[in-house]
Amino acid sequence: ESEVPQGQQASPGAPADADRPSATQSDGPEITWLTSAEVASRATGNAGKDVLLLFYSSSTPSPEMESMDSSVWNDLSIRRFAKNWVCVKIDVDAYPEEKVKWGITVLPTTILTNSKFKDQYYRQEGLLDAQQFCAAMMDTGRVR
Repeated sequence: ESEVPQGQQASPGAPADADRPSATQSDGPEITWLTSAEVASRATGNAGKDVLLLFYSSSTPSPEMESMDSSVWNDLSIRRFAKNWVCVKIDVDAYPEEKVKWGITVLPTTILTNSKFKDQYYRQEGLLDAQQFCAAMMDTGRVR
């Protein structure tokens, strides 16, 4: 189902709010994804920001990653949380040592860790649900 651009009328039979842009389209910052743990380590610097790691495989596209890219990472609450994190998508094909280091056996895997990459506050293997992730982030106390 496609969204109707702001200022245009929804087609007949479309839901009444179809002419209103969704929060995921226009509100909040886009998530900036880095591509390696090494770059993320430099990016955290002395800021002490938590690090969101998302492990995936570029050689084996998955419906779970496509779903997460379109729904989870576009969720307004998650985008607001993410502005306080260093976010990294790690391709295990390009960085196989990271797969071993983090004990990755299922893709995608999402981990929230501290800036020193020592403590894991959250780990989810497989498909991530936006609402459950938001609730888990609130429970960790790691979001502002």
